[in-house]
Amino acid sequence: MNVNKKHIVVVLVLVLAFIKPVKAQDSSLYKVQRLPFNTRSYSEYAPMILDDGLVFCSNMKLFKNFPKDYKTKNGYRPYNLLKVIQKDSLKWTSPKVFSKDIFSKVNEGPSSFCDFTKTLFFTRNLLTKNTFAVENNTLGIFYTMWSPSILISISDFPFNKPDYNIVDPSISEDGTILYFASDMPGGFGSFDIYRSYLKRGVWTTPENLGPSVNSAGMERYPFIYQDNRLYFSSDTHTSMGGLDVFLTIEKDSTWTKPEPLDVPINSTADDFAFVADSGLATGYFSTNRLGSDDIFSFTNLMPSLVGCSEQRENKYCFRFKDRKVADDVDSIPNLIYKWDFDDGTSDNGIRVRHCFSDSGVYKVKLTITDTLGPDVFYSEEILTVVAKPWEQVYINTPNIDTVGFAGEPVQFDGSSSYLPEIAPSEFHWFVNENMVSDKVNMAYVFDQPGEYEIKLVIKGMDSKKEEKKEYCSLVKLVIVERK
Repeated sequence: MNVNKKHIVVVLVLVLAFIKPVKAQDSSLYKVQRLPFNTRSYSEYAPMILDDGLVFCSNMKLFKNFPKDYKTKNGYRPYNLLKVIQKDSLKWTSPKVFSKDIFSKVNEGPSSFCDFTKTLFFTRNLLTKNTFAVENNTLGIFYTMWSPSILISISDFPFNKPDYNIVDPSISEDGTILYFASDMPGGFGSFDIYRSYLKRGVWTTPENLGPSVNSAGMERYPFIYQDNRLYFSSDTHTSMGGLDVFLTIEKDSTWTKPEPLDVPINSTADDFAFVADSGLATGYFSTNRLGSDDIFSFTNLMPSLVGCSEQRENKYCFRFKDRKVADDVDSIPNLIYKWDFDDGTSDNGIRVRHCFSDSGVYKVKLTITDTLGPDVFYSEEILTVVAKPWEQVYINTPNIDTVGFAGEPVQFDGSSSYLPEIAPSEFHWFVNENMVSDKVNMAYVFDQPGEYEIKLVIKGMDSKKEEKKEYCSLVKLVIVERK
């Protein structure tokens, strides 16, 4: 079933899927596989991670373990919330109805569950009786306190209306912010992403996430992740074709430019309804790249960004003093202490501080002159100073201390990284946690003004321990419009 019309055009008729080709070359950042419970003839989509399994939407044929196989005269079977349990990395149980208390003869799903409040949010047709005789049965969001054994009464999201659809709920970890998609009036395109806050038990008027996220096309299937990261699907933002999965991050009340996830998660087919575990190591998404909608799992092969700290600037600073003079002596009458730092500079004093402009080996010489006599009093203190950079990944760019300009390339170079324990073999550049290059240096064009985080992960083999190590640093860059 064409995902652009799924659960939106609710006239109960069959819609044939439009099959699109899959991009041939896959990225090495993700490993994906089609899950075994998918069918060839029906749709499985919009997975939700719950306990040891998945809850998802499907119109697959209902078997003996289902309450009833509802079907219209023209063959339409509504979507229901089903559940599977993962036995191991390859085996899953057969799909069963997620909850008989929610199961009905109208469309149900997608869904979202807040473990903190034990509240389940799900999409459903507004009219539940005599549905097959009603052509304009729009969709809304409903919620209920849920556990495997208890279901409290189902409540309507207060902004459901028969004039437009509210679909695809995604609830925040603390249960106070609900993200969803809607074609309500006042949006930017056919469907936009909105959010509503739960304040003192009341949901606030939905707010549109604005033109940074929403476009003149369709934005659907939001998935709010920790640290204000929002994954969603769009058919407009630099899409490869159909719906693609994008990531945007909210910083200082502004959403960053949506960045598409890499192949093989995205393809020239419809790719949508992305969800992931708490570490982004594994997750699931929906795609129709093989014909009907299927659920795929993914394993994240990207470097971990955990512990990626802000870059320290290399200052190569040292303190020098005459070792034969007590620490509490600031000066000695008639004597001048002159330090030559072997870099073309010098300074006077019993104790001095000097910063070399670059790393290297320097021969520092101390000369002591007696102002009452014609000769040099002492000139034999020669120190060998090794100025080394911090042991870290180092991102070099002329724009770090100033700003970059929107629409113009900014150069980044990782060759100055100092990692003596490894021989670097892999370079992974990230802009706001979306990988953009695997070269030692890169040029990146920022389309929109704002503050961005640039991260570089370097991997290499430790020759002593014969194991691969990983290092990461980040810098912050401000992009402005050139006046």
